[in-house]
Amino acid sequence: MTIATYLINLDGSDARLASATRQLRTAGIEFTRVPAFDGRGLNVAQVAEYDEGAAMRVMGRPLRGAEIGCYYSHLDCARRFLESGADHALVLEDDMRIASDASDVLDAVLGWLAQNRVQWDMINIGARRVKYASPLSSIGRYKILKAHYYPMRATGIVWSRSGARTFVEEHRIISAPVDMFFRDRQCRVDRGLAVAPPLVSTTGAESEIDGPGGTRRGHGGRSLFYGLIKQRRILRNRWLAIRHMRQWRAGRAATTREDR
Repeated sequence: MTIATYLINLDGSDARLASATRQLRTAGIEFTRVPAFDGRGLNVAQVAEYDEGAAMRVMGRPLRGAEIGCYYSHLDCARRFLESGADHALVLEDDMRIASDASDVLDAVLGWLAQNRVQWDMINIGARRVKYASPLSSIGRYKILKAHYYPMRATGIVWSRSGARTFVEEHRIISAPVDMFFRDRQCRVDRGLAVAPPLVSTTGAESEIDGPGGTRRGHGGRSLFYGLIKQRRILRNRWLAIRHMRQWRAGRAATTREDR
């Protein structure tokens, strides 16, 4: 079982690259640096795959160049992974802090999932909180969770080949930030997992893409119904998560009774 590791790093972000390199070497993880798509100064109207109308329907606001850049960076990693011969991919953003035992824990998690034939698309290993989740197993102090309400943030994710292939093949337009896209999809298909406590956290450093020269999120361009659109999205995903959680637990309980 092989894991290809990709580190998304903006050209010129040398301090972040140095910090991530030290951490990954300490953890015994070899990696490939993937140049981040730089969305600073991007004229989003000229991005053919960006659909502002769809973004307004999904998010209630237009996307920033930085969000489109982040989406393309993750898409690039998924494509690289599919072109490799690796079984799984670990994708990290460069503002991460990784646990020293991350490599051993990931090997154990992926081994357990394979042994138990669990079908999954992606694992969020950077979630501080995981809501509406069902426990699958434990690896030492870490829990493997069925994340019915897939966590936000894409600081650290693990792809299966089927999950990455679906992401690449179903990509047509960009209408949401990539972490929101992941949540929306996994809440629909219920193939997302998480590890808790997280193996990866953020350093808390200010985004270099959103810093000087970038475009911070503001209220400009928001729909008059922004609040309603946001609440509708949240409520829809939570309803889906609760429905999947109940169905999954009912199925698990039925299987347990049959095995007695």
